Amino acid sequence: MKRLRSLPFLFSVAGLLIFALALWRVSLEGPAPRSGSRTMARLEPVFGELWIERDGRKEPVNRSRPVERLTTVGTGAETEALLSFENGEQVRLLENSLVLIDWEAGRPVLVLRDGEIWPEKTKSNAESALVSREGVRRGLAEDLQERQQQPRRVVRPPPTEAAPVAKPVAAGNETLSSEYIQATLRTQRNQFFKCYTRLLQKTPGVSGEAALSFTIERTGRVSQAEVASASVQDPQFRRCLGEAVKRIEFKSFAGEPVSAVFPVRFE
Repeated sequence: MKRLRSLPFLFSVAGLLIFALALWRVSLEGPAPRSGSRTMARLEPVFGELWIERDGRKEPVNRSRPVERLTTVGTGAETEALLSFENGEQVRLLENSLVLIDWEAGRPVLVLRDGEIWPEKTKSNAESALVSREGVRRGLAEDLQERQQQPRRVVRPPPTEAAPVAKPVAAGNETLSSEYIQATLRTQRNQFFKCYTRLLQKTPGVSGEAALSFTIERTGRVSQAEVASASVQDPQFRRCLGEAVKRIEFKSFAGEPVSAVFPVRFE
């Protein structure tokens, strides 16, 4: 009888041991990953008002930060931001845009709900991020090519009597890289700051930011130069910036005309 009475006790001890082993295994494995918690890209504000929304929570973004799957990124008026992906691709979010970042078939997907984006760095392979515009999906490189082929109103500068200077022409379908465009513009910053110096003479202590939008034709000349957005609304200052961009010359190339946006900070 004594042995029979001890059997329930032994079963209880065995049950407790099994439960303890199960808890120990769970603690080693850690908590199950939350759905959609994969880090997709790094978000960096350029200027203006930027925010993200995830799991029903909306928060402002004032500095560089990682962005997880199923995150919506929004830009306000006169705002730009950069999304950098692990594969080296980079996308610029323009003002008043709304983009959902998702993951599908092993690569990121940018679902454009409002506004506009501009691919800065692209890769033509199976790892390239996808852009979804009104339900149509394509890779970043294809999206950039599609936009560059859209019809443009080209504003040609008036002919001058000066003899044209021959410039080397690139062969094939070569285009201008984003790195080359940015480097060329940085060498011309003094031209932009001349406009800022004139503005300071009118409004001492003023500071702000501007986004310069323009198209580079095959000849290397700039057309359709304008200030896409600026925190300083002085018309003479904006006109001066536009004229400064038009005077910049790039190397000629054989590909399609290239559209670009260049941010400048004045302080």
